[in-house]
Amino acid sequence: DKNESTRIAEFKETLADIQSRQRAREGEVAEMIKKFENELEEMASELKALLSQSESTRLEEFKSMLADIKSKQRVREEEVAELLTAFQKDITEARTHWQNLAKIMASKRTGKQVPITEVPKEAEVPRPVEEAAEEAFEEGDLKARALRIIEDNPQGISLRQIGERLNIAYIRLGSPVNQLIEEGRVVKRDSIYLPA
Repeated sequence: DKNESTRIAEFKETLADIQSRQRAREGEVAEMIKKFENELEEMASELKALLSQSESTRLEEFKSMLADIKSKQRVREEEVAELLTAFQKDITEARTHWQNLAKIMASKRTGKQVPITEVPKEAEVPRPVEEAAEEAFEEGDLKARALRIIEDNPQGISLRQIGERLNIAYIRLGSPVNQLIEEGRVVKRDSIYLPA
């Protein structure tokens, strides 16, 4: 049956896409963990330096360091929450596609037509967005483009908003925007990015 074979091919393509996105997210999580480890090493180094100073200086610097740690923790919690939301969306989409594939296989075995469940709209990535994202990666340096958007928003802009303007997943901006911060070209306050 041509219609069923087309559906099966579409499901296989969609499942391959979901697996690809899952691998990309795993890489992003590994990068985030590495970043956490680097921050912990940096904190340990700062604490050693702090302990070698006078008590009053240590207390002031410790208070400052503690405020910085709390701020970074809030940002990390937000990033993890956004990642979990994206994972949940992928899981929902994958579950629907697997259920549909099972229905098609049952239909083939029994010879009866089985209704296919529509993928929830919130789990779909509209094709124009996917195409725009592919074009965005081909158009040029992501870091430079993110900097332009941040500079165009002197009041500040979130990572998610930058991603929306570039038509790409915001999570892919973590590394380029962090490089901009390290270069002193961008400042981060809580989860808002501002031109330096």
